[in-house]
Amino acid sequence: MEKSLAFVSGTKTPSESFGSGPTDWITQGCETLKERINNLDERLEEISLPDHTTDQSAVEGGLIRSVFADVWDCEPLRAYLPATLGGEVDNAAHVIATLDTVAFHHLPLGLAVALQGALFIRPVSLFAEPSRATEVLSRFNEPTPFIGGMMMTEPQCGTDLFAAETAVEHTKGGYRIRGQKHWSGMTGHADCWLVFAKDEDASRRQRFSYYLAPVESSREGFEVQEYYRAHGLCPIPYGRTKLDVELPENAVMRGDGGYPSVVASILQGSRLTTAGIAHGFIRRILAEATAHTDARTVFGNPLSQLDQVASRLDRIRFAELVTRGMCEYTINEVGSLHNVSAASRGCSRIMKALGTDLMCDSATNLALLQGSIGFCERAMGFGALADSHPFRIFEGPNDMLYDQIGGDALRRNQDGSLGDILAERSFTPRTAGVGRLLDCKVEELSQRGRVLLGRALSFAEALRWIRDARSVTPAQLEFASEHVEVEVGQLALSLSMFGCGGVGATPQPD
Repeated sequence: MEKSLAFVSGTKTPSESFGSGPTDWITQGCETLKERINNLDERLEEISLPDHTTDQSAVEGGLIRSVFADVWDCEPLRAYLPATLGGEVDNAAHVIATLDTVAFHHLPLGLAVALQGALFIRPVSLFAEPSRATEVLSRFNEPTPFIGGMMMTEPQCGTDLFAAETAVEHTKGGYRIRGQKHWSGMTGHADCWLVFAKDEDASRRQRFSYYLAPVESSREGFEVQEYYRAHGLCPIPYGRTKLDVELPENAVMRGDGGYPSVVASILQGSRLTTAGIAHGFIRRILAEATAHTDARTVFGNPLSQLDQVASRLDRIRFAELVTRGMCEYTINEVGSLHNVSAASRGCSRIMKALGTDLMCDSATNLALLQGSIGFCERAMGFGALADSHPFRIFEGPNDMLYDQIGGDALRRNQDGSLGDILAERSFTPRTAGVGRLLDCKVEELSQRGRVLLGRALSFAEALRWIRDARSVTPAQLEFASEHVEVEVGQLALSLSMFGCGGVGATPQPD
């Protein structure tokens, strides 16, 4: 993909003053990681990457494999592999730095790396039979790209995974799995699949499981019935697949706590790494927006000097700070992404929901700031909107995650005010006006009220991460605090109308 705008020579961009400089604050102190990330960064700068002008036939023909081939010797998946195979699986900094760097250059490729790492390599290394795991994962060390994929959702089953109808039948030598899957990243081009399926003959806690399809049979048993023409995320192939495959006994992947713990572990680990993708993407958005508004002249002055334009730039700078705080929290507090603790489940929901919301908000601001230029196919503006929007839906819609965040808080604090609940996240209002809004009681909330509460709590938690981040300056912390105050105040006002005895459900006709 061509660089959409040339950066202004000699201009100090906000992304530089807001801690960009690609991932230096992550790789500091680790020369091996720094060298690998610099090599990856230089390679991504050199190669031609697909964009929204790429023909659908190229996507269906396996362009994703060619793109991986261009960066394969830079080892973009090494951060996910177990140490026994030369990986860095116990160090979150390696994963975050990789995703940040790739997403800065090309968001779809950043997602492709995450799909391979978080939704294939990590689950296989954690839950597959050890000899089978070693056999499959060792293929990622070969000189040509090896692609793994995960099949979860079905035409009639999305967020409600346990409505899945793909069925497991016991055979003499193992299992036969039949059903339909769709929107599986790498459709038609994975060398190996993880398939989520239902076994009616298993115990309740083992009824749903992931099954590892052997490499040699992955294509014979998987028939692509339709490739989808996605609005963005080129060159990742998506589509609808009919499967009928026989697998050996050791293909099933199960955890000690049954399928709920396996699914929770996979989603939790993946959501925590969203921070790296979000920060890299927003870092790029900020650089593009700064370059355009500094270079564009209106009424004899740079566009960036208009107050409303400066406000939109500030929104992107705020998003960069929030996602940087998320990255530092994942690196410093979570540490290992191999065995994440249940205590970080709430944090992972916040990172996924708030991080991806900020990606979309930043893309919207860039499209508006670029004006008519942003509407060109090769400009980043509207393309960034198309590429970032699906992240709000992947791995659970953000409204559902905010609902869970708000619901968990209400269960812990049943009789308190909104201010009491936010105080648990170390949030103290800076203005009397917001303080008064936080006095409303939140004993019982509708779902829309819980979503608002969850979003407010997410901003409060994000501010705590920014406060603890080593790369954040006092001036940046003050800047972030002001923006969080605004966000919480607006959400509190909405909550007082929609959730605390004010405006309720949609009126029904008489």
